[in-house]
Amino acid sequence: MNKSDILSRNFTDLSLKQRYTSQDDTLNDFLVPVIANSKYYYRASGYFSSSILAAAARGLVYFIRNGEKMYLITGVLLSQKDVEAINTGLTTPPEIIEQKLLKELEKTDFEDVIIKKRLEVLAWLVSQGKLEIKLAIPVESEKIKSSPTGEAIWHSKFAIFEDFYGNKLHIEGSINETAKGWIDNAESFSVHRSWIEGERGYILSAEEEFWVTWNNTHKKVRTYTIPDAVKQKLVRIAPKEIKEIVDPEEVLRKRSSSKKVIKLWPHQEEAIQAWYNNGRKGILSMATGSGKTLTALFAIKRLPEDSFVVLLVPTRELVTQWVKEIKWIFPESPMIICSGQNLNWKSTLKEFILAYQRKRNKKFIISTMRSASSDIFIETINQKLGEKYVLIVDEVHRLGAKKSRGIMKDLNPALGRLGLSATPTRIWDDVGTDMIMKYFGGIIYEYSLKDAIRDGRIVPYEYHIEIVPLTEEELYEYKDISRRIYRKYKSILAKYKLPENTPLKEILARLEDKTEVKTIQSLLLKRANIIKKAENKIQKTIEILEKEGDKLGRCLIYCQDTEQLEFLAKEMSRRGYKFLKYLGVHEKEKKANHLRLFREGVVRFLLSIRCLDEGIDIPASDSAVVLASSTSPREFIQRRGRVLRKAPNKEKAIIYDLFVFPYDETYNYDIEPTEIEIFEKELNRSLVFLESAIDSEDTLIKLLRLYRKLIPLGGMDNACGD
Repeated sequence: MNKSDILSRNFTDLSLKQRYTSQDDTLNDFLVPVIANSKYYYRASGYFSSSILAAAARGLVYFIRNGEKMYLITGVLLSQKDVEAINTGLTTPPEIIEQKLLKELEKTDFEDVIIKKRLEVLAWLVSQGKLEIKLAIPVESEKIKSSPTGEAIWHSKFAIFEDFYGNKLHIEGSINETAKGWIDNAESFSVHRSWIEGERGYILSAEEEFWVTWNNTHKKVRTYTIPDAVKQKLVRIAPKEIKEIVDPEEVLRKRSSSKKVIKLWPHQEEAIQAWYNNGRKGILSMATGSGKTLTALFAIKRLPEDSFVVLLVPTRELVTQWVKEIKWIFPESPMIICSGQNLNWKSTLKEFILAYQRKRNKKFIISTMRSASSDIFIETINQKLGEKYVLIVDEVHRLGAKKSRGIMKDLNPALGRLGLSATPTRIWDDVGTDMIMKYFGGIIYEYSLKDAIRDGRIVPYEYHIEIVPLTEEELYEYKDISRRIYRKYKSILAKYKLPENTPLKEILARLEDKTEVKTIQSLLLKRANIIKKAENKIQKTIEILEKEGDKLGRCLIYCQDTEQLEFLAKEMSRRGYKFLKYLGVHEKEKKANHLRLFREGVVRFLLSIRCLDEGIDIPASDSAVVLASSTSPREFIQRRGRVLRKAPNKEKAIIYDLFVFPYDETYNYDIEPTEIEIFEKELNRSLVFLESAIDSEDTLIKLLRLYRKLIPLGGMDNACGD
């Protein structure tokens, strides 16, 4: 489309074909130049999407400036339940329409710049009176007419354009008013021109049908205006003015093409080569911050251009981060999100696969593991893709959970399987770990924390432990529960004639009497909670904040649970510390805002529970204080990884680990064998983290003292475990 086409305002100056097919660029060769020269646009479409506004952005700029109005009649999909409710008088079409449209607006992802910009244009057109929309429903004998499946939707598809000289164009065909309809789908339409004698009759007939439907006098269709509640919401969304319309996807493409060429680190290239050498199967065990995401995306760059990529992640936050990276590396690749962020995915996944099956560029299906575990996801992938895709799983250890294992049983990707995790092994779950290793072909490449620090991929860190004593009440309860556990343990050894040093974990696995198992597990949980919620942790944290002061910089504080977090928040508030909370119950927008304020240094402390464990990028954090006691090394590794990412002016990170050791030389108690391994695990875990730390001699001294205390209490070699 050249400039003279746009400024003409006369359809007769355009070079138009009588028929357009899937071989034509219908968007740029027809819709953009025609709508740019239109004074009025009358459209009947079974489906309408705001994506067409951005797709036709270049032409729409001129329509907004010079055109008068667009009239749109579009269908609204009614489910079988909707149809039955209307036909039996339980509700009315306007009520159903209002519910559906408001629900669509409520679930709109306004943080997605593409969706936001498209909807703003739509809302502005409505608010300025340049776009009037009516919704059509098919009827028969005054009842909603449904399809054999029980659903109902109006399917008429035609359009009339009128230029500034009264010339009109009419198109009739299978094309819907969506970006996919104009760009991707193999659809065709015929063009009729009012200034051609033999074609004028088509236009007159179409105009009659349009206005009969618009005025609600059609025998087989009922039309309804947009409900006031919906219109008011659109008016609130609408910007005050629109100076220009740009296609956000086009902007993203330009930004991407203008970026400098990405050069992978040597270890990333090695990891990719290892994957291909292993037949495109395997797990990359790479330290947090070492570039797992880019490694995976560059690995699939080498696959056929039209490949489908199924990407699974554990959380919505990780979905958002992957989408950002994919748009950067593959700016022209279509994608669909299967999670609570896109409530329509169940009905559109199949359409997405069919629409893009023959298109070039990588196609991404991004899903949370929860959504991917559903029957509809697995059935759709197997039926529509078969084995013709590559599977990437981030935080692959999560796939071994019982509720997610079905994915490995039911999906069989032929193009490749790639697992990513800093900690691929599942603690206390040999079954889940074995399934993951067999499915992906084991760990094929490792890049440790030591490697990453050595190569300067992440910052070095100090690791300090702070010993937290129990209160007298907590210690009394702890000892009481420990004795009860030990008595139960001894009775089971005698009952089943087991060796004296049989680990408690092994006993629990072998016991057939589930009542006994539940009794011991309940006692173990109560005792663990005393450690996890130790009252003195709050005071010890305050002492760290006061002692270290500005040295902590921007500090993440990990609490055990909401109760502990609120206790700490109260104490910090009382002392004038500025902090924010980052909780799973917070809305997406609130969490994003809190992270932004933390990154910008408006607040120095961010209090969280487990929401920051996996995948959230916070390179700005300088330190962490860990109140949350965990027997899982993975959790601590992930928390440590959050503060080791590089950032401007960041030379190192500082980590404080609150270590509850119930016993002191002043405590005149005998330690029970069932407790020893608990302490041994904690001490060994700390030694592992100390091994890669710098400037942390104080921690080594404290750990050696704890070892010396533990040996006379029961001996490290006599541990029977928990």
